[in-house]
Amino acid sequence: MKKGLIAIIVAIAVCAATFAFVACGNTESNSENVTSTSDAAFESNEYDNSTDSTESTSEDEEIKYSVGLSYIVNDDGKTCTVSGIGTCVDADVVIPPKNPDGYPVTTIGDNAFQNCTKLTSVIIPNAVTSINYNAFFGCTGLTNVTIPNGVTSIGYGAFSGCTGLTSVTIPDSVTFIDYNAFFDCTGLTSVTLPNSVTSIGYLAFFGCNNLKYNEYDNAYYLGNENNKYLAFITRESTNVTFCAINETTKIIAGGAFCGCDNITSITIPDSVTSIGDNAFWGCVGLTSVTIPDSVTSIGSMAFRGCTGLTSITIPESVTSIGGQIFDGCTGLTSIAIPGSVTSIGPLTFFGCTGLTSITIPNSVTSIDIWAFRDCAKLTDINFNGTKEQWRAIRKDDEWDKDSGDYVVHCTDGDIAKG
Repeated sequence: MKKGLIAIIVAIAVCAATFAFVACGNTESNSENVTSTSDAAFESNEYDNSTDSTESTSEDEEIKYSVGLSYIVNDDGKTCTVSGIGTCVDADVVIPPKNPDGYPVTTIGDNAFQNCTKLTSVIIPNAVTSINYNAFFGCTGLTNVTIPNGVTSIGYGAFSGCTGLTSVTIPDSVTFIDYNAFFDCTGLTSVTLPNSVTSIGYLAFFGCNNLKYNEYDNAYYLGNENNKYLAFITRESTNVTFCAINETTKIIAGGAFCGCDNITSITIPDSVTSIGDNAFWGCVGLTSVTIPDSVTSIGSMAFRGCTGLTSITIPESVTSIGGQIFDGCTGLTSIAIPGSVTSIGPLTFFGCTGLTSITIPNSVTSIDIWAFRDCAKLTDINFNGTKEQWRAIRKDDEWDKDSGDYVVHCTDGDIAKG
């Protein structure tokens, strides 16, 4: 538990620092470029783009794959991950479909090409399904990357600081774009998002000051030729007082309305399926939100610090509620968690000092650390199950730390706090 608590505290500190310095700025704000320190292989070798690994694809065509890359075998013992530049000196890297030992390449690993500033292009093999944490972070010379139609996730900071990138086409296989994925890609002018994308993380495109968005009612969107408004990326500025979300929008990206103090209400159209992390963080003027039953997931800290929020209805369609989602919502007095939810994450209602009652379904199997910490006025937990079912829920030792003297009302009787 202590390790989990430390991890949560670190996460809060990181998010708070990000919020203070960048998250709530306007999209026009300038960002410093990432400082790059080249990989040792690039510093000590001259770029000759030579390879000695080839594969014939036809009588007239031969693919020249890069050699010298580092690999690690995955846990399945059958596939591998590109883990680093190794001794490769190519500026135009063509990752082979298999490593020298014959293991298929399925992942571009954490920090694999980080700060390889002389890297200019990368071709990723078709079997790759994920591009991981900071995989190409700080590759300032990278101008072209081919992402194959097989990749399902683009990880945290994967292309952050790739200031030379001008355009990116994301294939139809991608469903998730994580935090900071294209953060500070100042040269990026166009991005095509496929309909397959279901979630976009916090600050995924922050600092992309030259990116051409599709504009609609005080907001910036990304999409494709069939739906220009697929993803609501961010508001025009934090000073907007009203913003109607386009009726074809599927995704509200992480941080989309972050710090919009003057917005008092928001209507989410029934085309939206996901609300990203930090989506409404710090919207202190927001008093009510209507979430349609098309929404299936609400990200971490989505309504954190919305001190004016007094009521919100979460539909039965929602299956995932992120941690800290209502952290610091001091105006919230009561809420019902839908029967589709199975867990209440860490710090979900932390600091909801006005919360007096909550309804929890019998579908919930776990309540995490500090879920109801500092809910000093909490008096009633209405549990839609038996006393035995309530006791069977896995609860962290400090799930209700410093909460009120609540009573759990079960279908077959009451249980007092303690």
